[in-house]
Amino acid sequence: MGNQLNDSRNNKIRLHVPAGNLSCLKEAVLHGADVVYFGFSGASNLRNFSGINFSVEDAKAGIDYTHRHGKKVLITVNSFPQSQQISCCHEAIDRASDLSADGVIVSDIGLLDYVKREHPELAVSLSVQAGACHYEAINFYKEEFDVDQVILPRTLTLEEMKKVEARTNVRLEIFAFGSLCINYEGKCFLSSFITGESTNTIGTCSTPNYLSFRRDDEWLVARMNGKAINKYEIGMLKNDSHFVEGLPREELSQWGNHFMINRRQICKGRYYNSNLDNTHYAFNDLVYLNILDILPRVIETGISAVKVEGRQRNPEYVKKAASLFRTAIDSYYENPSEYSSPPSQDEICRDLFPDITPGTTCYCGK
Repeated sequence: MGNQLNDSRNNKIRLHVPAGNLSCLKEAVLHGADVVYFGFSGASNLRNFSGINFSVEDAKAGIDYTHRHGKKVLITVNSFPQSQQISCCHEAIDRASDLSADGVIVSDIGLLDYVKREHPELAVSLSVQAGACHYEAINFYKEEFDVDQVILPRTLTLEEMKKVEARTNVRLEIFAFGSLCINYEGKCFLSSFITGESTNTIGTCSTPNYLSFRRDDEWLVARMNGKAINKYEIGMLKNDSHFVEGLPREELSQWGNHFMINRRQICKGRYYNSNLDNTHYAFNDLVYLNILDILPRVIETGISAVKVEGRQRNPEYVKKAASLFRTAIDSYYENPSEYSSPPSQDEICRDLFPDITPGTTCYCGK
């Protein structure tokens, strides 16, 4: 295994881009992705949401389209299946092989073993959900399951990535753009503590069905399963056109659709601290991941691939994010000593994440 993911761009760091549907896949391919990743509809992947993911027919069309353009496809089979879901995951892996996908992204050790036994022709990326963050764990997965690549948690620093890369011959991939998680994926219990549902089986933190809004005097309060996680002064919201543009003033709760996308996680809530007598983001301020400012330092660690997050996002996001990173990566390799972040970075980030200060990085190198 492993040849399927060899880079076709003269050993440049690879760019992996998400696709939630066929339109997103085409935008990814046309705007610079080296590898496109997506999942089938059903319980085999952790973005099993209505309106996204691929039917067998669309998957075949998408894989054929990607291969015609000389790019690669990875299929996400990254859930930790319950007993009744194992057959669904086996079928997804079989289907990936039948459709000539280049590889699969897998978390569960039982499914890793299934790929090794039944489909050795498929390259295997170990999902970030497995939480493999040090070289001993990575080398174990290589020895036992012959994984080709490991996706590292977002929490590692540049120095930690260098140490891992120096002690393994497995290719390493990191998230480079999109949502920022402060915990080791697959090992966080904040959401399940509040909702009782595991993110390892339902595929997202703090699902919207647990979120509610209520006006309390001059406050709009957001609650997760009855527990307050944030509140805003109504007057402040009225001055924020991004939230209320086009909405009747008496129906402010409708901006909750935006809140559910960007602020529903427990770790992004604001909480009152009785010791400090103030309310603040105790876990994680509202930031997004963007490594463009430190791309040269990331490449110098020996990382093999950078990954854009967002299979649930729209084609415009995919197009702009893929283009942004393709331009930056190519610019670096053309003249490493003169690299600078693309001038369009701030504008694109502001467009894609209008409520977040652009340019925020998680890999600060400290």
